[in-house]
Amino acid sequence: MTGIFSGTERKGVNEYKLYIEQPDRGQSLWLVFPDSKQTDVQQYHSMGVENYIGKEIEWRVVREGTNVKPIAIIFENGLLPRGEPGIKPEINISVFKTIKDSACLIADLRTYDFDKAFDD
Repeated sequence: MTGIFSGTERKGVNEYKLYIEQPDRGQSLWLVFPDSKQTDVQQYHSMGVENYIGKEIEWRVVREGTNVKPIAIIFENGLLPRGEPGIKPEINISVFKTIKDSACLIADLRTYDFDKAFDD
């Protein structure tokens, strides 16, 4: 894939935009820069897993006078094994640093099932 074919636009910052693509299985997130360059926010998961972007996407920004520039994107994503309906998704929190004209994964935090951890 070389760019966004169709997608749902999400709230951006200044002239930065986010789009969620809905390919055959799962979702992918695209960051569009003010100069219209696009980058796929790469989330690496094992084969056979579908990724779904959470409802809220948080931006971290720096302010330089009146200019606001995003430095990170934080969002929740659910991972579901393909072909296994009824399974509860594994929820991750992903943090991507925005660099020049790309986005780099700097943290992928997996949720911890506390109920399971304290079972006897």
